[in-house]
Amino acid sequence: MKALLYLLVILVLAIPTLGAYEMTLLAVQESDDGFIGSPATITLELQEGKGRVLLETRPLTRTDTQFSTRFAKQYACSFTGVDCSNLDFVYTISSSAPIVGGPSAGAAMSILTIAALNKETLDESVAITGTINSGGIVGPVGSIKQKIEAAKMAGVKTVIIPLGESSFTDENTTIDLIEYGRSQGITVYEAGLVDDVVDVFFGKNYQEPKTPDVTTNKEYEAIMSKVASKLCARSRQLHERIPEGQNTSSADNLLELAVEELQEEKTYSAASRCFSANIQLSNAVNENLDIEEVESKINDLQKKINFFKEVTGDWEINSMAKLQTSMIVQERIQESQNLLDSARDNENNSIYLYSYANERLYSAISWSQFVNITGEEIDLTADLEQSCAIKLEEATERIQYASSAIPFNMEGITENLDLAKDLQKEKDYVQCLYQASLAKARADTLVGTIGVGSEEQLHTLVESKIRVARRNIAKEAERNIFPIAGYAYAEYAGSLLNESPGNAVLFSQYALELSNFDLYFSENAQSYQQSKQKNSSTEGFELLFIYIMGILTGVVITYVVLSRK
Repeated sequence: MKALLYLLVILVLAIPTLGAYEMTLLAVQESDDGFIGSPATITLELQEGKGRVLLETRPLTRTDTQFSTRFAKQYACSFTGVDCSNLDFVYTISSSAPIVGGPSAGAAMSILTIAALNKETLDESVAITGTINSGGIVGPVGSIKQKIEAAKMAGVKTVIIPLGESSFTDENTTIDLIEYGRSQGITVYEAGLVDDVVDVFFGKNYQEPKTPDVTTNKEYEAIMSKVASKLCARSRQLHERIPEGQNTSSADNLLELAVEELQEEKTYSAASRCFSANIQLSNAVNENLDIEEVESKINDLQKKINFFKEVTGDWEINSMAKLQTSMIVQERIQESQNLLDSARDNENNSIYLYSYANERLYSAISWSQFVNITGEEIDLTADLEQSCAIKLEEATERIQYASSAIPFNMEGITENLDLAKDLQKEKDYVQCLYQASLAKARADTLVGTIGVGSEEQLHTLVESKIRVARRNIAKEAERNIFPIAGYAYAEYAGSLLNESPGNAVLFSQYALELSNFDLYFSENAQSYQQSKQKNSSTEGFELLFIYIMGILTGVVITYVVLSRK
């Protein structure tokens, strides 16, 4: 009996325990003078279960944090390659006062979950603030100065903040948060991806990651070059049809920029310039049409829209490039339809609206060439409904967070969100996913520009976002998954930087949002796990070896004890 008891003890000790993990959370609370720093604690307990995510806050937070918790868990499981379907995740946020919740704890939750799944010991002197986005992007948050103050209260020595948010303007004074942290005895780092800083929490020194060279996808460049050439050739054709004496200086300026960008191989930017010029030139060509002629053209365009909609509706979505092609093309078709409907209802402006609708459809047809691009073939259709639902929840939370942080009219952003919800009801999950992504990107743009008061700061912000997007694109390209929309928008953001920094910020955020969609699709997650299969098998062998050695050790100890007696 004693021998069996000894053996049982050894076996129990040999079995890994799930345990609980804890880290400092940087938060804020409301006061009469605005937000003030307020440290909190977040704890994670792993339990055997069914993949559920449970969250308790003590006391309740003002903004919902539930979705960030689920998304952080999903990202951590993907990052570590762990099958989390048989685990329950119990998160507890505790603080001494009511704090403002929301998605700003997402990055911290991701780090905590990675540590728990990998059984790593967290460095208590390190903390992070930031949302968690697709691809592990550390997204923008507000009140960073106050969160640095919260870190000081908690005894934290290193604070990691989202990339591009190291300075902000308060009452016409620009504050460098890295310098401010130093004055508080705290080292402040910027990070674009969780991947870049996860080791810091495990006791390793931080090293600034290098931005990889994005190897241009030859198929993308060949097709995008054709798209740009086609749109710019149309510009020349329209120009020749304009009556003498018409002022086309604005369109001419756009075409000059397009020529320069083609020489610099900025093909998407050139295509965008020519498209904008074509709207103006087409309007000038059609300017003298009478009512009957306009009605005839509207009817002809409607037939073209109907036909092209049928053609694109039969596309098979079996790669990330085709998914993003479908998103862009279908959006342009719908825009053309909306403009055409407006042309019918607005007689005074019907010529311009018809011209715009016609050029929008022409743009959609040009972009449809990307459906032929090759790449990793994955059946994404099975996950589209779930991906649409997840993205909608994520966008809703971001907009709620933005409304609580900024006294700004969210009407324009909620239009994208409302449209995405309508598309979900219509079971158009591709466009639902796209519109929800745009809504989320626009909300993140607002939050990310809090306190940015100078053009120089905007330039820094855009360059930071482009850098992170390019790193994501490089990672995707290595897996033969080329995000054409993310790549195109990153290029366009760089082209807009000097002439329109505000639009450059928006397009750089679009690039971030669309540079990595694989987190939302289980087939891609499986591919990621397969790439780690060798490492997982090795770890499994090591655990089996430890288990067997535990049993043998127990047997030896039991034999020695009984022999001595």
